[in-house]
Amino acid sequence: MTSLHALILRFFGDDPLRSRLFSKGVADFGVKSTGFLALFAMNAVLARLMGLEAFGHFAFVSSALVVFAMMARQGMDSVVLRLVPGYVLKEEWGLLRGLLRWTFKRVFAGAVGLGLAIAVGLIVLRDTLPAGLFATAMWGAVILPILALSQQIQYVLRSRAWVVRAQIPDLVLRPLGVMAIVGVVWFCGFAIYGRDVMAITVAVSLVGLAMGAVWLRKSFPAPAHHAPLVFLAPEWRKVSTQLLFAAGANLLLMQIDILMLGIFQSTDQSGLYAIASRISAMAIFATVALASFGAPLVAELYSQKKMDDLASISKTMARVAFALLVPAVIVLVLFGKDILGLFGQVFVTAYYPLLILVGGQVLATCFGVSVTILTMTAHEKIAARVLVLSVVANIVLNAALIPLYGMVGAAVATALTLAFPVVRMSFIVRSRLGIDTTIF
Repeated sequence: MTSLHALILRFFGDDPLRSRLFSKGVADFGVKSTGFLALFAMNAVLARLMGLEAFGHFAFVSSALVVFAMMARQGMDSVVLRLVPGYVLKEEWGLLRGLLRWTFKRVFAGAVGLGLAIAVGLIVLRDTLPAGLFATAMWGAVILPILALSQQIQYVLRSRAWVVRAQIPDLVLRPLGVMAIVGVVWFCGFAIYGRDVMAITVAVSLVGLAMGAVWLRKSFPAPAHHAPLVFLAPEWRKVSTQLLFAAGANLLLMQIDILMLGIFQSTDQSGLYAIASRISAMAIFATVALASFGAPLVAELYSQKKMDDLASISKTMARVAFALLVPAVIVLVLFGKDILGLFGQVFVTAYYPLLILVGGQVLATCFGVSVTILTMTAHEKIAARVLVLSVVANIVLNAALIPLYGMVGAAVATALTLAFPVVRMSFIVRSRLGIDTTIF
């Protein structure tokens, strides 16, 4: 890691901005790579040990939790990512403390309330649900507040450029911890069900939450811990609402297909397709990493009105993401069936949906990180409108195509509606900011 860091600094030595971006990104790239491998290994182990039905329950509930955790955060994650760098730069510690207090209270209250509502709904519908799905979902309601708080901490740490530590609890500790404990339970001769894995996830996530809380406190200087609280709740609420639609719609686009397959087909189909979806997501981990450690820099450059630097960074991020995507695509095209076979022979049926999803990501990557540029430059309203339109189109297309074509229909709907907002927002960024986000 150190030698790679030195190489990047040497390569970009005459460009301080790019050197800054990539020197911070080396470790982030490493932890994301480790995390994706850990998630891959965890899902492979779970699919093998649990069987398709139990794994389908777990995959369906996991996708639902992503959506519910996003709802519980209410856009507060993007608010801190947008505002914290500016408050720190200007040493507005009172506003910083007030923002953190306000956002964490709202996230916790929202997650607890939503978790209780989910539990009540599950109890009411218990007789209509498979027993395994009901038990798994009940544990999902328990873990929801833990996930929401942990993810909120992650975004605060990202705003402080602590991008590596921000991701360790969710991306590394959780999959490795769950996989290890599940392996021990299986080795002792016990059957593994969805409810068991979700209960184990609760325990591991509590450890991750504690780690994140310690790092959160260490990430700010002493004055930030003692300054008098200052609140701008109306302003923050307005920003959070706008950013919720932008960030939330983007998450929904990556989960609706799995959920609708479970509703229109079966949770078995959800389990098969979820693996294809997650493997395709691994192909664009470079784009995700660049957006992760690049977002605070984008917000900082925009706040300082350094538009030329912002344009340069946008182009660099797009080209690097595409260059790293190409080898991943080649591997998935040539060896996709073998990779899916690691989860069990039945998962090979998800090969063509996998290729379709990857095709949509190739198209989207050609147009760069336009979503990040818009949301970090006070254009979240426009981004939200485009993304909400994409979500509506995704739901309509999934509803039309899944009953006819199953997993292939879901993949087509998702590939089209994942690429559309990136392409559209690339044109908007060019017209509004004069910045070309494409690779060309």
